[in-house]
Amino acid sequence: MSFAPFAAALLLVLFAAPAGAAKGTVWFNNIRSADGWIEADLEIPGGFPSGVAETLERGVPATVVYEIEIWRDRSRWFDRLEATQFLVYRIEHDAWAGVTRVLGQKGNEHSHASLAEAEAEVLRPERIRIAPAHRLDGKEPHYLAVRASVRPLALEQVRAIEDWLEGKIPGETDPGRSDEGILRVPERLFGFVASLAGFGETTLQARSINFRPEGLE
Repeated sequence: MSFAPFAAALLLVLFAAPAGAAKGTVWFNNIRSADGWIEADLEIPGGFPSGVAETLERGVPATVVYEIEIWRDRSRWFDRLEATQFLVYRIEHDAWAGVTRVLGQKGNEHSHASLAEAEAEVLRPERIRIAPAHRLDGKEPHYLAVRASVRPLALEQVRAIEDWLEGKIPGETDPGRSDEGILRVPERLFGFVASLAGFGETTLQARSINFRPEGLE
């Protein structure tokens, strides 16, 4: 039986949102194996939360942080975490210029004519590489878990995110980037990036259905 591709209609399990967080979910639109990697397309349906959209229109930057994990489902023991991936975007609306700028992975910046176009980029990321397929047991069941947070930022948070997206590790002058770049988050960065995930005014969590890596296409 083939497990791919997974459509958004195959529902995700929604975990309880933290106190004060808006209710919602994240969709796994597709989980596949491509070029030796396990990849996924994500979506936060419904656009930015109203409070975030309003502050963006007033020129206050915001961040969207995805923390994506791949777990091996072990029925007779604790599930095993196989890999973790972080995806971070900073968004800023320039009312004078009439553009919304998105700072994404590896320092790439894109300008959009409207907030709706920026939403399409940051709330529907595609082809997110999560783990090399050869590192997983292809015959065993796995699943993806995602935690996404969206929140306006204070100035010091903006600077920290910009530095990290540009490859600068806090406390280091030489980032020592690897070929995998941001796809590989060094251990010393885990706490820093995890703290970004904790910024969330709106925090969403979801889990995919089980799949076997060897059955993905």
